[in-house]
Amino acid sequence: MSPLARLLAVLLALLGFHSAGSSGQAPSAGRVPSDVRSITIHNNAGVSVTVTEPADVAAIARWFDGLPHFVARPCPLLVRKPPWVRFEFRGPDASFLMRATDHLPGTCSGHVTYSDIGQAKYAPLADDGLVARVSKLLGLTFDPNRRTALNKVAAERDVTRLLEHIRVPAGSRLVAEGASKRCCDAHRTWKVHIDFEQVFAFEQEHRPRGSSVNGSGEGSLWGVVNERDLFLTFPAIPHRIVSREVDFHFSALPGGWTRFSADAGDEWVVARSPNEKVPAGVREIVIHGEKTAPGPGIRVVTTPFPRKLARRFTRPKQVARIVHWFDSLPVGAADPSGWCTLSIVPPAPPVLVIDFIAADGTKLATASGFEFPWACDDTIDFSVGGRDEAPLVVGNVLRRIERLPR
Repeated sequence: MSPLARLLAVLLALLGFHSAGSSGQAPSAGRVPSDVRSITIHNNAGVSVTVTEPADVAAIARWFDGLPHFVARPCPLLVRKPPWVRFEFRGPDASFLMRATDHLPGTCSGHVTYSDIGQAKYAPLADDGLVARVSKLLGLTFDPNRRTALNKVAAERDVTRLLEHIRVPAGSRLVAEGASKRCCDAHRTWKVHIDFEQVFAFEQEHRPRGSSVNGSGEGSLWGVVNERDLFLTFPAIPHRIVSREVDFHFSALPGGWTRFSADAGDEWVVARSPNEKVPAGVREIVIHGEKTAPGPGIRVVTTPFPRKLARRFTRPKQVARIVHWFDSLPVGAADPSGWCTLSIVPPAPPVLVIDFIAADGTKLATASGFEFPWACDDTIDFSVGGRDEAPLVVGNVLRRIERLPR
């Protein structure tokens, strides 16, 4: 074989213009077997779903059959690799018919490899937006981390906008500004030749539109107040940002000067995998308390569990409502800005436990954690079938449960 012929053969192998397999034959136009009845889809990001609705199965099979052959081309370097997505096509008796894996879905290099029941492997196909179409059809994301990354970018931009809408007294001079490397917060500091009580009053009267006062504080020296704090909150951005806050700090300086700062902080929504939902089949929900387990060398005193929360729910409408509330909770970002701190001192708060139980008594899922309705980092641990999932932002769901009629 001439050097030119060998080079051509190598190029054809790399570009996938051949079909390999025991039969050596190219696949027919209809790649998906006609008797497929269900499709199991999962990936290495922990997302898994089984499609059984005939119309959805038919749509996915039709899209797969329409995929063109993959043609390799120069592509930009990927900043991050999306998770692969695997499809398993099964027959009426759930028997295996065909397997396909979408590598780097949605990217320039995205391609699909597949094999049939005889393990014959065929030439790769172009991704052609397959995963995006399936995601839209089923109403779920196969790349939660991508959505989380977009939410984080939105939070980074939002904290800057929050500071831009702050009004300061005339004559104020900006002396410092910046942002935390841990994201997502930004801060600015000013200095003005006005009494600090007047500056404090000015910021109260000229709060940014949409903000609400969430609290205030003061500090003193020798009985004279020389520091004040003002905490503002803003409405959350659905499916993007859980909490938005601006904290002011005012300090009195000699000579009638005031130094004051504004710290804006956001907590973004971490996309929740469909695997982290409460499983179907819940017939009973039990809320109870457990004693706090002390750590090595630590003595913890536990306060009595609040009786108003200790309840058992068996009414179908109430159970369904609580499950819906719980499935709507966002995943908590683990203290993204580093500014939320809470010191726990004895007596320790009670541990709250919520058990989701099936009709046969099987515990399907459990939520547990300290109840801190007043804390800025209000999360609760969650597990499904004994498998730990990401903690959830509990919000006001406990208050809504309390209000359910007995």
